[in-house]
Amino acid sequence: MPRPYLTCIRHLGGALAVPVLPDGRLVLVRQYRFAAEGWLLEFPAGTVEDHEDPAATIARETEEETGYHAGTWQYLGDFFLAPGYSDEVIYAYLATDLEKLEHPPAGDEDEDIEVLALTPEELTAAIRNGEPVDAKTITAFWLYQQLKQS
Repeated sequence: MPRPYLTCIRHLGGALAVPVLPDGRLVLVRQYRFAAEGWLLEFPAGTVEDHEDPAATIARETEEETGYHAGTWQYLGDFFLAPGYSDEVIYAYLATDLEKLEHPPAGDEDEDIEVLALTPEELTAAIRNGEPVDAKTITAFWLYQQLKQS
């Protein structure tokens, strides 16, 4: 039974990319997150705009955050981010056939981002060693690994 004193955040949803370079390295960003008061390792992601297809959201966000254009997209799945207080769903995609953009679009002014390329083993080690990695990245990485194994 719902409790009337609880708050629920209604959210349009988010989209996330697992960008994979031809050599198998994963493109991630290290981004300062105000709420966490620190730097988090994340796959590129962004909020779906009103009436926008999540695939369009993540194509734009990947270019803005990483400077890469993906030639091929594959849907990995979707999942609730924090269903205890929000209805936000993350739509995850695999991004391959990456090309570095000569002139990437400008990102958001409030973003402080460093672009990294890690092997899957390096990302696994970062997660195991307690490096700050956000939950949507860990979940999408798991979805990617399941796809690779099938």
